[in-house]
Amino acid sequence: MTEVQETVVPVSLTLSTSAPICYGSGEPPFIVTTTNQCTTERSICALLYSFPHTCNGVEVRDPERNNRRIGPVSTCMEDDTPDPELDRQKLFQHETELVRLDPGQIHRTSYTFSIVAKVHGLRHSDIRVLKDGNSYQLTLREQRWWWMFEDQMPADCSDKEKREILSKQPVTKWKPECSSEFTYMMSSG
Repeated sequence: MTEVQETVVPVSLTLSTSAPICYGSGEPPFIVTTTNQCTTERSICALLYSFPHTCNGVEVRDPERNNRRIGPVSTCMEDDTPDPELDRQKLFQHETELVRLDPGQIHRTSYTFSIVAKVHGLRHSDIRVLKDGNSYQLTLREQRWWWMFEDQMPADCSDKEKREILSKQPVTKWKPECSSEFTYMMSSG
């Protein structure tokens, strides 16, 4: 019989917005903030997948479309030459953030909605499909953390060494159940 190990999620997660309304003019900027609070009893070190090309993992869901995901829009184009080893190196060098959290400590990330086209105009803005006066729900993509308790790491590790050690840890994945709502208005006037 195979023993199933329960996934331990080291943080609680909340999602908030800078305002209850996102304006099509971009003024004031509409900012979504993700707050991670360490829930372990010991300090941790972690590599957080930061969703660099997918809006920090923010998803907009439309209640009028059966809660289907409708945006924000990615800022990357297809990779023509997929190479698993290069993808792995890219992931751990450029697409993760190294953090250290004490018990109860908070780490925040934020994303500002784009009102203009992305990737030199090849991709639409984040607000293109939003309808004036409609309400939307914000959720987060599945989270991916490579983490361990800080006291399990060798003393005096450099950040590069910490990244290497953490990249060899099993990934902790979970779909956060937090959400936030906002209304889209074409103009603020």
